Amino acid sequence: MRTGRLIWLAVFPAVLLSWVMLVSIDAIFALLREVDEIGVGDYDAIKMLTYIALTIPRRAHDFYFGAAAVGLMVGLGGLASSSQLIALQAAGASRAKIAAWGLSVIAALLVVVLALGQWLGPAGDRLGTAMVTTAREQSAAVSASGIWFKERNAVWNAKFLHTPPAGTIELWDVLRLQTNAQGQLERIDRAARAAPVEGGWVLYETEQLRLIDSRVEREQSAQRQLQSSLEAEQIAARVTGPRQQAPTELWRSIRYAQDNGLDPSSFQSALWFKLSYPLVVISLCLLALPFCFGSLRTGGLGKRIFIGMSLAICFHFFHRAIINYGESQGYSLPAVYIIPPLLVAAYGLRRLSRA
Repeated sequence: MRTGRLIWLAVFPAVLLSWVMLVSIDAIFALLREVDEIGVGDYDAIKMLTYIALTIPRRAHDFYFGAAAVGLMVGLGGLASSSQLIALQAAGASRAKIAAWGLSVIAALLVVVLALGQWLGPAGDRLGTAMVTTAREQSAAVSASGIWFKERNAVWNAKFLHTPPAGTIELWDVLRLQTNAQGQLERIDRAARAAPVEGGWVLYETEQLRLIDSRVEREQSAQRQLQSSLEAEQIAARVTGPRQQAPTELWRSIRYAQDNGLDPSSFQSALWFKLSYPLVVISLCLLALPFCFGSLRTGGLGKRIFIGMSLAICFHFFHRAIINYGESQGYSLPAVYIIPPLLVAAYGLRRLSRA
């Protein structure tokens, strides 16, 4: 227990400090991007700071993998530079035991990270996006019932937003309410999917209800083109993407796409990103551990931070390149998301055994 306590006291604060540092840097850059929007509608400095604060849980989730690697190297590297790791091994603690205690810190905080990804992160993004769009007097809003858009004498609602890697945005499970000049409801359009075209949208698997005097006329069709001033680029700029959604929301989107013969690839990719995230964190930490028993015995804090950041950045770009290539070639998503971290973890374990 003394070994575990010593490692926790070294690694836990180092991971927290690294986490706060990375999230703060990202939040500062986000603030700099938002400064130019102050003055648009009712959007002021208070709302800007509130929006950034609401997105902190999502940023904390996304940057934990880098904080884990840097914090592990700073904590264990500090013990190595002061010869305490050598003393622990001389007292009978194996490298595997020391590594396991270090990873236990990462795993404990990972539980918090997963909670951020499931609840606080998506909720904060929705609230922040709704606040910003309302403050800027834009014709869009995000709520639990989906995405709402205002277009002259019509209101759109879409339960799901599909953003494919290439191509324009699509709306799924669409409801459109149109009013006349007196503000009375005169037409309701429902569609399984809406895709943008020049001058409007194409609705697929549609049902149209017209309210004429005291009767309702109903018409169904496989496809109908609708003239509209609502643009896909305006929608994409005001709503959250698949990777900002919770795994349960992504699963519902996938089920809806499959049930209606739509392309669920963007939601599947985001879901596998969420599911593979714990494996990515642990594999990156396994890659970093051998340095704690080797090169980090010499050098100061700057060296540990530099090596940890370098590993995290290289791993991130390496993994993203494989994912993008795999998606473009139609490879299995579980394979491209899981196999690279497993290979990195195996390499880290091999190096750790020979450190």
